[in-house]
Amino acid sequence: MQDMIHESSAVTTLYTYPEEVLVSLEDLPRDMSVISHLYGVLAENDVFIDMISHTGATNGHLSVSFTINAKDQVKTEALLRELVATHDGVHLGIVDNITKLTVEGPGMEFQSGVAYRVFSCMAKAGIPILAVTTSESKISYISPTSDVDRAVAIIKKEFGI
Repeated sequence: MQDMIHESSAVTTLYTYPEEVLVSLEDLPRDMSVISHLYGVLAENDVFIDMISHTGATNGHLSVSFTINAKDQVKTEALLRELVATHDGVHLGIVDNITKLTVEGPGMEFQSGVAYRVFSCMAKAGIPILAVTTSESKISYISPTSDVDRAVAIIKKEFGI
């Protein structure tokens, strides 16, 4: 199967998801009951989360980032401010006016350098990448909405889609 998949299938599709918000909580206690409670509160309040990322624990603390739909921003901020108030030193960060871009292709899992090509294109164009998640066949990243049209054109040109 690997022999049948070639470079042209590394990225075959590009999706954009506008009206996203990046939420970050820094210096959370490295305690899964706290993390579980965080996600439970959001689930109970019908906040859909995506692009979840946990950083490695340092000094007994970790950071969590995820995206939400902009329509849930006010509700999410209020819920998380309550959580932050119960844990000293935890910091809440919100970045809005962002769009999630996802590149996908069946050959991605069999080739090295696809992420490099995406990041390199964005860097050369001066387009920030604020968060990233990956799977075997997808790379999703967040960039400012003001840069999305350029980002889409650059990715399409780079991968011939």
